[in-house]
Amino acid sequence: MRDSNDIITVLGVIGTDPEAKTTPSGVPLIKFRMASTQRKFDKNSSSWVDGNTNWYTVSAFRGLAANAIRSLHKGDPVIVTGRLHLRAWDTGERQGTSVDLEADVIGLDLQWGTASYQRTTRSAPLEPAQVQAQTFAAAEMPAEPSPSDTDAEPLDRWATPGQPAVLETTPF
Repeated sequence: MRDSNDIITVLGVIGTDPEAKTTPSGVPLIKFRMASTQRKFDKNSSSWVDGNTNWYTVSAFRGLAANAIRSLHKGDPVIVTGRLHLRAWDTGERQGTSVDLEADVIGLDLQWGTASYQRTTRSAPLEPAQVQAQTFAAAEMPAEPSPSDTDAEPLDRWATPGQPAVLETTPF
């Protein structure tokens, strides 16, 4: 299956604790799983019912990653706009398709709550090591354990615009 460069916007809920990482070249990144469930109005029962749930692995890089790790938590309703990537995978025992979303924009869905915005200020650009230290300091805060997601598969490639990077990852 080919990667696509489709730009999409997805509304959903963060299904796993956001995880901070750093590429081998020192670029900060964040990744998390996101569930997006279709809702339909059932005329027979005159009520809204859940339809299919689509799962996405969301990744973000650089400043967006550094801000996201400080702001996002498992269970948060979010809106993500970015590039959709479909990748076939095969472990020898199982095979499937990974649906990845490389985020350009991530926001909290204010239909379900309120937020307080705080602009990040930097007097000088941060060196990658400084961003990594800040990112991991935020990521080390205690978090509740996440249940295993049986349909999640590990990603073995993270594409950064203009600079592909290969990371070792573990399944969610």
